Amino acid sequence: MPRGKGTVLAVSAPDTDLKHTVGSGRKGLKRLRYKIYDGSSALNRPSLRRLARRAGVKRINAGIYEEAPLALRAWLSKMVRDACVFAEHGRRFTITLNDILLALKRNGV
Repeated sequence: MPRGKGTVLAVSAPDTDLKHTVGSGRKGLKRLRYKIYDGSSALNRPSLRRLARRAGVKRINAGIYEEAPLALRAWLSKMVRDACVFAEHGRRFTITLNDILLALKRNGV
């Protein structure tokens, strides 16, 4: 997967000493840390206008173009973070549809 703007990369936790992990009773996956790259150009004026038109908005105030990307990015990163937690709890590396639905339900959508 190419690393472009707005992509999410999984960065594994640093490896520990092998002499401490072998035979010490540790099981399961290592915890992953996720980096969210800044994709500020992904939510430009025309794309926000298209989203608003799809939602049924007729007129858009000029201040929306500055405030909406910040709110949308915060909400989306919260959803991705919750879905990653559900995938880690299930000991999976792949986020499934069920993880997304549980994250949406958890946040009241």
